[in-house]
Amino acid sequence: MISLTSSALDAGLASDAGMHLHARGDGPMIISFPSVPPYTTPSLTANLVMRVLLAVVANLVCLVPLRLLGRNGEFSAVVFIIAVEIKNIQTILNSLLWRDDNTQEWYAGFGICDMASFFSNFLGSLYVTCLLAIMRNLAQQVGLLRANP
Repeated sequence: MISLTSSALDAGLASDAGMHLHARGDGPMIISFPSVPPYTTPSLTANLVMRVLLAVVANLVCLVPLRLLGRNGEFSAVVFIIAVEIKNIQTILNSLLWRDDNTQEWYAGFGICDMASFFSNFLGSLYVTCLLAIMRNLAQQVGLLRANP
């Protein structure tokens, strides 16, 4: 973690735009300065379009395996795919809400930002747990197929 002291700020080691970290009391305080125009660049627009497009395509591609695994009773694989789809929806939502660098006009994120960390931690744990369950099932199936001496 990089911490800037007041002498470093006075010496000009911090940039004029962006985020600055100042020490105040027991913990750090983050101050946001307005970004400078232009707020949207062609690369930022291309990033937005590709991020949303690829997340939608990924969700559509996941529907066929989700249906087939659900019919075969593979619960851990179904929950795994649902977790991936929910993360893709979260990516789409975040990309569309905060699409440019104009921080003055951004949605403040009330409610969404409060729950995002809990939601991400839950989905990460669910993802890893399902992955371990899938690997355990595969190990059991391979163990049954092995010839005993």
